[in-house]
Amino acid sequence: YRCLSDALVFVVVFMFGSAPWGMLGGMSGGLGGVTVTTPSGETTRYGMVTGTMKAGTVLTNEASGGGGWGNPLDRPPARVLEDVRKGYVSLRGAREDYGVVIDADSLEIDWDGTVELREKRRVGALSEQAPVD
Repeated sequence: YRCLSDALVFVVVFMFGSAPWGMLGGMSGGLGGVTVTTPSGETTRYGMVTGTMKAGTVLTNEASGGGGWGNPLDRPPARVLEDVRKGYVSLRGAREDYGVVIDADSLEIDWDGTVELREKRRVGALSEQAPVD
């Protein structure tokens, strides 16, 4: 929203303090918030905004993202690639969240890199679990 004149605003975003949880090993969702960009270009993110905003201020209301379902390392790499090509997932997200290595130039899966990265992540996750008596 762009304030065309000085305006009194009140914006509340749900789930700005804690992310929606994932299920069955899924990652937490993204936090909601409001980004306020002043006419001078200064940007600040809040969970709630109330008060007078100067003309030219831009408010960006960001909804919380839902939590994931299932371990992202179990998602078939071809499906992750499809999500990247459609713009749903970034190359960075494919690597960091799903353990899928995709060549930025060809937009093809690096299968050896993907297998290696996923194995490292799975071994790392196992070593972080508390021992069972």
